[in-house]
Amino acid sequence: MPYIHDLIELSGIASNTVYSAANGTIRGVIDGATYTGDNDNTLTTIVELNDTKSSTRYLTINGVNYRITLAVPGGSANPVTLTSASGAVTNVSGDGHTSQIAFIRADPVSGTGPTRYFAVLDDSVGNLNIATLQTRTLDFDPAGSDVKINVSANNDITTEAGDRQVGTAGPDLLNGGGGNDSLWGLDGNDTLNGGTGNDSLYGGAGNDVLDGGDGHDWLEGNEGNDTLFGGAGNDMLIGGIGNDSMRGDAGDDSLEGGDGNDTLNGNGGNDTLRGGTGEDSLDGGLGNDLLYGDEGNDTLRGGGGLDTLMGGIGDDLLDGEADNDTLDGGDGNDTLRGGDGNDLLTGGAGSDLIEGGPGDDSASGGTGNDTIYGGDGNDTLNGENDDDVLFGEGGNDRLSGGAGNDMLDGGDGFDTLLGGSGDDRLLGGLGNDLLVGGDGNDLLEGGDGDDTLYGDDAGDTRAPNGGNDNLQGGAGNDVIYGGGGRDYILGGDGNDTIDGGADEDAIWGGNGDDVISGGDGNDYIEGNAGHDTISGEGGDDQLIGNEGNDFLDGGDGNDFLVGGIGNDTLIGGTGNDHLLGGEGDDTLKGGDGTDHLDGGSGNDSLEGGAGKDTLSGGEGQDTLDGGEDDDQLSGGGGDDSLSGGDGNDYIDGGDGHDIADGGAGNDTLIGGAGNDTLSGGAGNDRLSGGADNDQLNGGEGNDTLDGGAGDDTLSGDGGDDALYGGDGNDKLLGGNGRDSLEGGKGHDRLDGGAGDDLLDGGAGSDTLTGGAGNDVFRYTPDGSVDTITDFNFGNTGALNDKNAANNDFIDLSPYYHKLSDLRADFNDDGILNQSNTKDMKGRPVTYDGRSSLLVDGQGGIQFLDVTWRDFTSENTGVPCFVRGSRIMTAAGEVPVQDLVPGDLVMTLDEGPQPLLWTGHRALTEAELRASPHLAPNTIAAGALGEGLPRRDLTVSPQHRVLVRSRIAQRMFGRPEVLVAAKHLLGAAGVTVAARPGPVEYWHIMFDSHQIVLSEGATTESLFVGPEALKSLSEASRREIIELLPQLRDGLPAPARPLVGGRPARSLVARHMKNAVALCEASV
Repeated sequence: MPYIHDLIELSGIASNTVYSAANGTIRGVIDGATYTGDNDNTLTTIVELNDTKSSTRYLTINGVNYRITLAVPGGSANPVTLTSASGAVTNVSGDGHTSQIAFIRADPVSGTGPTRYFAVLDDSVGNLNIATLQTRTLDFDPAGSDVKINVSANNDITTEAGDRQVGTAGPDLLNGGGGNDSLWGLDGNDTLNGGTGNDSLYGGAGNDVLDGGDGHDWLEGNEGNDTLFGGAGNDMLIGGIGNDSMRGDAGDDSLEGGDGNDTLNGNGGNDTLRGGTGEDSLDGGLGNDLLYGDEGNDTLRGGGGLDTLMGGIGDDLLDGEADNDTLDGGDGNDTLRGGDGNDLLTGGAGSDLIEGGPGDDSASGGTGNDTIYGGDGNDTLNGENDDDVLFGEGGNDRLSGGAGNDMLDGGDGFDTLLGGSGDDRLLGGLGNDLLVGGDGNDLLEGGDGDDTLYGDDAGDTRAPNGGNDNLQGGAGNDVIYGGGGRDYILGGDGNDTIDGGADEDAIWGGNGDDVISGGDGNDYIEGNAGHDTISGEGGDDQLIGNEGNDFLDGGDGNDFLVGGIGNDTLIGGTGNDHLLGGEGDDTLKGGDGTDHLDGGSGNDSLEGGAGKDTLSGGEGQDTLDGGEDDDQLSGGGGDDSLSGGDGNDYIDGGDGHDIADGGAGNDTLIGGAGNDTLSGGAGNDRLSGGADNDQLNGGEGNDTLDGGAGDDTLSGDGGDDALYGGDGNDKLLGGNGRDSLEGGKGHDRLDGGAGDDLLDGGAGSDTLTGGAGNDVFRYTPDGSVDTITDFNFGNTGALNDKNAANNDFIDLSPYYHKLSDLRADFNDDGILNQSNTKDMKGRPVTYDGRSSLLVDGQGGIQFLDVTWRDFTSENTGVPCFVRGSRIMTAAGEVPVQDLVPGDLVMTLDEGPQPLLWTGHRALTEAELRASPHLAPNTIAAGALGEGLPRRDLTVSPQHRVLVRSRIAQRMFGRPEVLVAAKHLLGAAGVTVAARPGPVEYWHIMFDSHQIVLSEGATTESLFVGPEALKSLSEASRREIIELLPQLRDGLPAPARPLVGGRPARSLVARHMKNAVALCEASV
């Protein structure tokens, strides 16, 4: 049996070189290149030094002859040591060791090549065990550089004597038997059986079968598709080039597939398997195994035990199978299956599929778009980079998406889902889950169970600039935080708690009693079914309660709140808010700002708060309080209670029996249908009762009250009030102040109260009581009889004291030509008195404490407790011009005050007519302030038609103006009628003098009633009916009776029909509506 020489070449010693040794085979890197075994003679395991020439030994390498020189020729001139990592030194080159190890030098003698150095181990070395040396240094002098040799633990380099068999180039069968054998198959399809002992088997080229047998064996298949069986013991199996099949069997084996598509099975023991290049299949078997797929699309199965599987490069399949395994896919699109046990799985680079299986697994996808299934158990899944899909499945799992647009599904159990950065989708599934979207625009669905959802990071739920998340709580009592960004949130079934966070969110609470906060931004929130509590907080929010008794608080901003069905509470907060209560008995509070509140159906309570608010009660018995500032209140249907509060409020009770109080400010109150009670409160208020029987109280201030239809009661209270009864039998009480009372249709009762009042009964048989003060009464003929109970009762001065402001007044000017009760002056004193015993129809007339003035024989005015002496020029009306008015005469226009009897004045019907009489009366400014009804009216130039009048014309309120139009023809059957100036006030350009100052009225009279031209306009002269005479002074009456004795015998005729009261105002209104001139050029 030949000796065995182990030769280690030490090449490239000018730099540090690292070698590895495992069970007798030397592998390593020299000068950047990797070498194994007999490759290129760089590292040689066995060399026969039999090439001799003279006394010098030669070694041929790559065609170059080397001269062999012993570096240590039996001495220690050049010491070489092996040094362990702990510092222990073994001298292998000194005296006594020359037979064990020698160092030689080989110099090239032919060809070209570098100087080479070798360490030669003779077979007499026996067992040189270097297993305990982890790092060894060969100090080679005089080179001056270190060469390191790294050897794994328990790996021996032995030179022990044993069998060495070398096959042939063909198929060989080599059996080692007992002992530590070395079998070399060389070329051919060989079969090598090591038998017992620590054997070394080298298949060589060909498809070989190597069986190490018992012992710690070293098997190398080399080239070809080899089959290797380690047998019992801790074996090293190396497939080499080709598609190899290896099985370690019992013991802690190391298997390396090498190049090709290899199959490695560790079987029993704690094995280490490396697939190498190619698409390999690795099975650790029983024991705690370590599997490396290396390059290629490999399949790794851990088997039983605590296994570690490393896929390496390629699209690998890793299956840990039983027990607690560690799997790392490495590069490529890998599939990892943890199997039973608590496994640690890492996908690495590439788009991996990871299945944890039963047990509490931890899985990380690494880079790439990974899909991870946790399986049963409490798993921890981490997608890390890119767009990952994670399924927690059964158990209480923790899922982290990491960077990228990830999808996380917790499945059953109480799961924690963290989306991380990117646009993620998180599904909690069954159980009470925690979902955190993180950065990006995320979608979160809690699923069944009491879940907690955060759209962004859980640490700061109000941070701005978060993602636009979609969060869905699902069934259960969920807690959801949108965080920053424009979030879309669905609470789902259950009693949810939702916080939208910063920015503009859209939130639906779903069924259940939800608590929702919009946070900052313009949010849209719906509570859906259930008793919800919703807070908009900052921003212009939309809050909708829907079904249930909801509580909505808009917070800051201009908010829109809808209560929906149920008894809801809506609070607008600051800002200009819009609140709709919907169905149910709702409570609405606008708060600060200009708010709009609509109670909807039900018995609602509305409070406007500060700001100019609009409140609508809707159907039901509502309570409305405008609060501060100028508010608008509408009760709608039902018996409502309305309070304007401070400010100038507008209140409309609507249908139903309403109670309205304007409060402070200048308010407008409208009762609408129903028996309403309206109180204006302080300020100048306008009250309108509307239909039915209303009660109106003006309160303090100058109020305007309109009863409308129905039998109404109107009380002006304090201030200068205007009361209009409207239709129905009304009761009007002026109270203190200068009040104006108009009964309207119906049999009304008017009481002016204290102050200088104006009373007009309107249509119907009315009762008028002026009360204290100098009152003015009006009468409109309608076939009924009005009763004035206290004419001249409140006079503050004597009649005929030339002061018209200190006594009662009734304007009888429209009816002078129609009065038929006083028609003769039997005393010849110019006064038509009780000597008139019969009217024009022969009916008796009496003045025994009760005076009646009949108009057209139908209806009239009844004065209680007066005599004929109570009617003078100071308390009735006479038409007249003011000083300065220019009258057209035959000699041209002449100021009225310059006219004298005998002047020829141009008349419309009869041309120039001599003036019969003139007169005048002066009123001071104080008198006009005390009796504003005597203030003159001004007709602006062009107000009656084109060029009519030519300049402003000022006359007394009773002075009539000719109206000529087709409208007059349709209304009265005559195209021309006379209308008092005070009834033209509705026309453009006709006004009451704002600050009249002193005024002087002038009268002009002809022997008949005439139409004259004043400032170019057609107006009337003095119409001397019996009441007109009574309104003049006694001297003037005597003078006129003397000039016109025929007045003793009957009434004069008017030049045109006289139209007054409501017909006159209606005539003017129709002209204005149709834009028709009051005096057309032709009709």
